[in-house]
Amino acid sequence: MKTADLAKFPIFSGLTPQEIGKIAAISEEVSFPDGEAIFREGDRSAFLYLILSGRISLRMSLPNQKSLAIGTLEPGEELGWSAVRRSKPYTATAVAIGTVEVVRIAAEGLAKVFESDPRIGYYTCRGLLGIVAERLEEARLRIANMQTG
Repeated sequence: MKTADLAKFPIFSGLTPQEIGKIAAISEEVSFPDGEAIFREGDRSAFLYLILSGRISLRMSLPNQKSLAIGTLEPGEELGWSAVRRSKPYTATAVAIGTVEVVRIAAEGLAKVFESDPRIGYYTCRGLLGIVAERLEEARLRIANMQTG
């Protein structure tokens, strides 16, 4: 994986090219065909994913319903952040819409990078926190719209 490609993701803003290079060294590009589950809700979170191309549907299980689509992610977005929380299960199922190309980063490798260089951990987690906050706000607005409309 190229450092320049990873540098385009907001999660890594604040990191130097050398620091991003440490993450690139533990990253790999992976492709998923249309309809394939990238991960499933409840599975052990083993990877953080960065979308290079294609779209991914996020779905969550509900009682008495098969699944509910809760969002669609596009190139440049991240998913699977449960992997950064160490040993926490994925909170949704991610399914490829068309062919999807992602960067996959192993949670164990990422944890080792964070432990060996806390600055990388700090800035990456800060970037993730911003993404989580944005998605939480989007979810709150959807709920508010359901209540009023």
